[in-house]
Amino acid sequence: MARGKPVSVELRKLIINWHDAGKSYGQIAKEIYLPRPTVVNIIKHFKKIGSVDSLVNKRGRKSQLTTRDYRVLNKIVKKKPKIDGS
Repeated sequence: MARGKPVSVELRKLIINWHDAGKSYGQIAKEIYLPRPTVVNIIKHFKKIGSVDSLVNKRGRKSQLTTRDYRVLNKIVKKKPKIDGS
């Protein structure tokens, strides 16, 4: 689970560039005031995916309903807002 603020794409690119230049995880972490595990995870993610894009928008469970389903449900509720007991 992610906690705190996400790391910007520019900072991720900087971390990758420094890592490619031969700096250690600890040196990078001290330089930009981030925890060492965060730096390690960013580099690990880059090696796995090949991109520095953030996964912030891809978190959470995907919706089971489409926009069309929402429109249909809204139409039904507007037509008959109360639920019958029968």
